[in-house]
Amino acid sequence: MTYEDAIRAAIAAEPALAALFSRQPAYRYWTDPRGWRYCWTTERLGDGKYAAFTYRPVGKGSRSGKATRFKLAREVHFRTRRAAKQRAADWFNKANASD
Repeated sequence: MTYEDAIRAAIAAEPALAALFSRQPAYRYWTDPRGWRYCWTTERLGDGKYAAFTYRPVGKGSRSGKATRFKLAREVHFRTRRAAKQRAADWFNKANASD
């Protein structure tokens, strides 16, 4: 067992430590022409569910499509990854339908 494995095991064994060292689950996204990101998680969140969410660009470069900062616009949790991906796809398609 390596040092990193020992640390991971200690964090996993103690719920209080796990809460302090939680990590953001992996996610995928589509980007529309305005720079908005329509995302869904590929791993479960802490509550055991998957999420669909959107990020809107903010700050410098947000209107030119070169944003480096994003703000969470909305988030919804689902029991299945398929449902989360479908909701993100629906949001993406609805946003791009008027283009």
